[in-house]
Parts: sequence; structure tokens; C-alpha cells
Amino acid sequence: MRDMYAHFCDGTPEVQREWRELVKEMDRDIEISLRHTVRRSLQELSRAINGDAKSEPQTLFGVKIVLESSRIDYRPTMINLTHVVNIVAKELISTVAVVPRLREVLLPEATGDEVICHNERHPSFYSVISNDEDMLKIVVQIMNGMSSTATELQKYLG
Repeated sequence: MRDMYAHFCDGTPEVQREWRELVKEMDRDIEISLRHTVRRSLQELSRAINGDAKSEPQTLFGVKIVLESSRIDYRPTMINLTHVVNIVAKELISTVAVVPRLREVLLPEATGDEVICHNERHPSFYSVISNDEDMLKIVVQIMNGMSSTATELQKYLG
């Protein structure tokens, strides 16, 4: 897009306005796409852990039953597995942190009579997506699924 802008950088104010609108529209489209991609990834993880109406939960982890000092335990522990799943869920979301807003990197700085509020910073894609209610709900579903699994496993230790 930077190369494309080279063709329009010396254009009239109307051309500059259209360029800004194009960048803003593409920025919105990228945000929507990133949000959709992260949501789908989290949903797939949730479906693997919790199952859904069409399928049962999938086997994701291998655990070993360990007899230690007359006590039966699992290795890795459910606490460790839950911690790893929590990290994976957070990493899924944080992958978008490296994607800059197009508005920030492609819009020219305001000069002269141009009416651009360039100080009006938009939150990063990461900030928007990591605070999205739907994403947080899916992460809660994932953690609830891990908790439910831990409860089920505990029945066999009792």
C-alpha cells in the first residue's frame, strides 16, 4: 500500500481524502478479519476441550498415573495442564500484537489546511481483540472445561 500511495501522494485534497477513507476502510476490514481469526482459533480450542453438540471432547493430552508414597497422582498435574492451556489461549490472542494499525503507518501526517486529527490514536488490534467480550467468554469456556476435566479426573483419584 505504501507503493500505491506513491501514486497519490501529490494528489488534490479530494484524492488525499479518498486515500484516507480507503486506509480507514482497509484498517476496519483487517480488524474484522483478525477478530474473526482469533475467535475461530479460540473456538476450536474450546471445542477440542469441551466438545460441542456434534462431537465429544477430544483427547489433547496424555497423562500418566503415578503411584508415589502410596498416593496416586497424574503427571503432568491438571494444574500444570490448565496453566499451559491458559498460556496457549493468551498467546492465540497476543499473535495480533505485532500487526500495526494501517491508519498509523499509512496515513500521511497532517499539513497546512488538512483537517486530520492524527493525534486521535486508535487502540491497537491487540487491545481491541484482547478486550472483546466474545473472546473473554470463550477463554472462560476453555478454563471451565479444564476445571470440569480436573473434577472428572479427581473422581478416579478419590
